Amino acid sequence: MKSLSLILSLAVLISVASCKKPPIPIKEDIDNNGGSQKGSDYVGTWDYTKIVMSNGDLSVQGQSLGSFEGTGKDIKGSVIVTENPNRFTAELEYTAALTLSVFGQSIPRDIPVEKRVISGDWTEVNGQIVLDPDDGSQIEVLSSSANRVVFSGVFTEKIALGQQFNFDAVSDVAITIEK
Repeated sequence: MKSLSLILSLAVLISVASCKKPPIPIKEDIDNNGGSQKGSDYVGTWDYTKIVMSNGDLSVQGQSLGSFEGTGKDIKGSVIVTENPNRFTAELEYTAALTLSVFGQSIPRDIPVEKRVISGDWTEVNGQIVLDPDDGSQIEVLSSSANRVVFSGVFTEKIALGQQFNFDAVSDVAITIEK
């Protein structure tokens, strides 16, 4: 009798265990190697939030005559990052609020910077975004996260100071974009 109740108990246990439904699978994209992959955090629309110019040099015909530093104001534009294909398009227009140091004097100057559009490819390497513009220019990414990217470039403009001086202005620029 004991063996009959043991067999009956095992039969009930096996039938209960076999009636459990398998978990519902979660749909993910499958890469070419059979593994799953998620979309990049960098995909989306980013807004320009900060522009800082530093180490500026003012020159006339290659002769350095002063320096400058500044920030961007009235910033308009965005960076759109897409996936498949991995492309970016950036549009930027702003006013450069500069402080010029010329002949020992500090001169404030607002310089409108014309709208610039740049596009290219992007990749993600070790969690960091890498930008490769179509025009061959270099964009160095200083830091990047899912909601903030800081990259550097070169600011180049002509600056008129009165009617006698037209300076070539060149500086480093750090640009911040955020989601």
